[in-house]
Amino acid sequence: MLAFGPKLLALLQSRREVYIKALKIAIRNSQELIPVARPEYDQDALAQIIDGYMAMITEALEGRDPPEIATMYFEAIIPSLVAAGERVDSMVHVTVGMMVLIADDVGRNVDADIRDESMDWLSKFFATWVTRIITVRGGPVSSMRPLR
Repeated sequence: MLAFGPKLLALLQSRREVYIKALKIAIRNSQELIPVARPEYDQDALAQIIDGYMAMITEALEGRDPPEIATMYFEAIIPSLVAAGERVDSMVHVTVGMMVLIADDVGRNVDADIRDESMDWLSKFFATWVTRIITVRGGPVSSMRPLR
């Protein structure tokens, strides 16, 4: 795991409930700006989504190669959502909104000794994540290398 990884991961895991609220806010904001039909997410569904995001972050921090969880997410889950009618712009809007809220929370709460490394890593991780969502249209996933 990256040197700052254990502290960053501990913070992220301790803030799970905050990130569930951030996801709810991001979905609401997206619905206001991109009014598309989307399912209502109950608290359990929101928690499951956040747990999946945290699993991908953990996998990346640990440098797992291949990144099995992220591969499943980008090669199976995202294309199935697109095939079911979910709009990529809506997914990107929700994802970016949630990531901004998470990054802000991390910046405010992470230990000062790992703040710069953590924020640098998160910005790369989140940018790679959004780029991969954009490239998924039911076809091959971007050839971007996994983040380490």
